[in-house]
Amino acid sequence: EGDGSHDFSSLYRDPERLSRALLRLQTLFPESNVAEMCWKEPGVLRVSPRDVAASLVTLRFALPGSDVVKIVTGQPRLLLGENAARAGAAAAALRRAFPKIDVSAVADVEPSLLTPECDVPGRLERLERLRSKGKLSPSVAVFTEGGAGARNATLFAKVFLEETRSGAESHETQGGWG
Repeated sequence: EGDGSHDFSSLYRDPERLSRALLRLQTLFPESNVAEMCWKEPGVLRVSPRDVAASLVTLRFALPGSDVVKIVTGQPRLLLGENAARAGAAAAALRRAFPKIDVSAVADVEPSLLTPECDVPGRLERLERLRSKGKLSPSVAVFTEGGAGARNATLFAKVFLEETRSGAESHETQGGWG
């Protein structure tokens, strides 16, 4: 399939096409900063209105009560390909692993959790390995047992992301690659 750079270069060289693509997105997201969405993920310029609508519907079902427009404005990559379905699967997996957590509220405060790059399934596997070895941190246990602070979506996102980092992420954040 390639990287699509040819599609983008031809789009950028055609101001009318670019303008139409931006206006189409602005119509779909009237309250959003569409230029920022395109900066974060240029691929959204090529997504058809039908595919955007399908992604939004998928996310609305997966995240009842969430501000789905705000989520995709912050993480426009969720509008590409199967990413909305993957985000829904990630949300469902988090609900199974942490039934006491309001995953929709977590997605509202940390939409990056839903991206393929976050790799929720891989993080949950790492968490299960820690649990099976008896090395589950007390911070994570708060969210599985429903202790004080267990309903705080921001705290859950922070603890989940921190406690489930891969070895590579851990090495990078400790200054090993920089």
